[in-house]
Amino acid sequence: MNLSKLIIINLALDALGQDAINQDELTARDDDNARVCDDNYDLVRVSLLELYPYDFASDDFVLTVSGSTMNGFEYCYDKPDEALSVYGIWNPVSKKVDDKIRFKTRRGLVGTDQEDAVAICCLDEDDPTAYSASFARGFALHLAAAVCKAVTGKDSLKRDLLQEAGHYIRLAQTNTALQEYEDAQETTGRRYIDL
Repeated sequence: MNLSKLIIINLALDALGQDAINQDELTARDDDNARVCDDNYDLVRVSLLELYPYDFASDDFVLTVSGSTMNGFEYCYDKPDEALSVYGIWNPVSKKVDDKIRFKTRRGLVGTDQEDAVAICCLDEDDPTAYSASFARGFALHLAAAVCKAVTGKDSLKRDLLQEAGHYIRLAQTNTALQEYEDAQETTGRRYIDL
């Protein structure tokens, strides 16, 4: 799927029953709908990316020890510059991801009790061609909900848009989880469930 910012904005406008815009209108920002969608685009994108470690917008980073400390944690690391947020910490020695490894992020730091920690991080993926189709659709519907009042003058569609958007975002999350499961089965050579 050849996605672009313009396509996602036009999907949002279509969900609101509005006419599509073209690239010139988006670039010039002289169309009210183009301007309000462009103003909300990055905020909605980042808030959705931070929800879940989607396969197209997450990566593992070996954390570097910080010169700072964080109360309540044995180790303090610098949060990677590329990371919007940290989803979890895992132990590279056992190569086991353990959701129970306690951590906290604050002001560019990651505190944890895990020595030699690896962080699963959310990346600021701003290239729509990397998005899955279900994420792109959920993103467009969330964008439509965010601009609903400004574009249509009423909020009556917002709840329905968010409900439908939630369906597509959960589908994107499920697809990522299934892909991770299949990758793990290929790595270990075991397959318990034939999907």
